[in-house]
Amino acid sequence: MTSTPLDLEAIVRRIVGEVVAGAVAPKSQPVASANTRLCLIDRPVIALTDVEKRLDGMSEIAVAPRAVITPAVKDLLRAQSIAIVREEKQNTMRTPVAAPAALLVADVDCSNRCAAFAKQLGIRTRRGVQIVVAEEARIVLADLPQRVVCDLCRSGAEAVQVGSLSEVQAVAAAMQPDVWVLDMTRLNVIAATNLATRLTK
Repeated sequence: MTSTPLDLEAIVRRIVGEVVAGAVAPKSQPVASANTRLCLIDRPVIALTDVEKRLDGMSEIAVAPRAVITPAVKDLLRAQSIAIVREEKQNTMRTPVAAPAALLVADVDCSNRCAAFAKQLGIRTRRGVQIVVAEEARIVLADLPQRVVCDLCRSGAEAVQVGSLSEVQAVAAAMQPDVWVLDMTRLNVIAATNLATRLTK
């Protein structure tokens, strides 16, 4: 059966007339939703006001394991074939970063000087500073640094004597000693703290 242009025009007019009159409602294409899940994990109680206007296109609702769902919400979800999924909230908290280990310092000649140095160094580096005996220290203050370096080397530690920033830079470029012995005949407490701050970076 072949259709003439007049037949096609009549068919189109009839369909357009029916649509305009409301006899045939145009079928809307279902829109695929990227998110078909309503997430209410943060709420301890799920009430009708929480879900009423938010369920279009949803296939499931996620709630906390111990959340209370009102009977009205359960009925509404059942009527719309929406599943209830109970799940834990994802842990978004950062893992705490461990505090840096305490910096071990010693002064073989003057305990008051060591306390002032440790206090200043702790403030500048924002690290704990612990005063210990010279054999356990990472930084040692000494009026006779050669003797301290000699004693530390005999005990098996790799120690070096420094009295200026240029010496620290030269030694740091060549090696990483176990103990830095600061020559306090050439440094005051502030200068020693400045050097130690560089050493702890």
